[in-house]
Amino acid sequence: MILSNCKNECKQNEEIFLTKIDFLSEIINVIDSDNLIQEWDKNDLEKIVNLKTIKTLNNLNFKNIKRFKDVYVFSFKTKYDADFLDNTFNKNMKSCNVYLFYSINLKNREDIINYPQYSECRYERKELTKNWTYALQIWYCAD
Repeated sequence: MILSNCKNECKQNEEIFLTKIDFLSEIINVIDSDNLIQEWDKNDLEKIVNLKTIKTLNNLNFKNIKRFKDVYVFSFKTKYDADFLDNTFNKNMKSCNVYLFYSINLKNREDIINYPQYSECRYERKELTKNWTYALQIWYCAD
């Protein structure tokens, strides 16, 4: 019998992001003034933040920021660090998705956290602070 489980082989963990909460909050302060835009990628942010901010985001494997109502979702994506069994028996490439959810409204934040794109194959979820939630998702894990 071959067992393939959804174990955590992602290099980033919540402690890394916990140390960046103030930094990410500053980004929200910058982008919050434009209510028309609902999504920002690295190219969008390069126009409104400094190079040091972009480099820090790159180091975190930043993908994008999305806004739903008053909830900001920061997305980060890294390659899953596969072990021998994964490489041998599971031909799908896995990826590690980290999402940081920010909102002062807990109900709205909970609603967004439970959207299928953020809840499917979720490996871990932790409250980082009163307004920030961390979620780790590993795609292509077997049930």
